[in-house]
Amino acid sequence: MLLEVELRMCIHIDEENNMETMKVISIRGRMAYVICLFERLLLYFKYDKKEWTEVLKKLWTYTDVEYFDEWIYEVAEYLPDCIL
Repeated sequence: MLLEVELRMCIHIDEENNMETMKVISIRGRMAYVICLFERLLLYFKYDKKEWTEVLKKLWTYTDVEYFDEWIYEVAEYLPDCIL
């Protein structure tokens, strides 16, 4: 619950307006929005964004990929279970 409150403070979510807006945005557009939020969270929690460059580059490739299943296999290498 605390993280949810921090997230709302960080990204200033207004649920009703954002949910209505998201309904008309494509899946790729939604993913781009989520990646932008992730970048903002890195800054909010004062992480060194340079350390996340490779992960962010890989995430942004989603907006150009033709087939999601190919992309998810590439990104799976960056999941915590695979890293640890």
